[in-house]
Amino acid sequence: MRRLVGYRRYQGIAAAEQLAKLFAPVRLFVNAFQPSFKLADKTRDGARVRKRYRLLAEIRSAQQTLITIVDAAEETRIAALASEQTVPIATFVSGLRTAWQGGEVRPTSQPKPKAKRGRRRPVA
Repeated sequence: MRRLVGYRRYQGIAAAEQLAKLFAPVRLFVNAFQPSFKLADKTRDGARVRKRYRLLAEIRSAQQTLITIVDAAEETRIAALASEQTVPIATFVSGLRTAWQGGEVRPTSQPKPKAKRGRRRPVA
């Protein structure tokens, strides 16, 4: 699956719709055409023969649109992060020494259970 759609993070309705558009021709390609690989068109340009196979153009177009959607979302996220208010580096570095003391406690954190005491008297 990842060889087909890539290793990017896909979020949102637009990406889901594009994935559905991509999977429709891919399903046909894998289940019906891949074993026999049907030829749609064959044109000759001098000595060169150009062959066009069915569904590959649709698959490539859907993949490109999906990448465009994800890249646009990533650029928007990066722009939002850049526009947030930043702390001057000197203030950040000066607070590092005591930052751990006021740290956030995770809701899943639990105290470690105490180790059970072993037997003190040797077994006779």
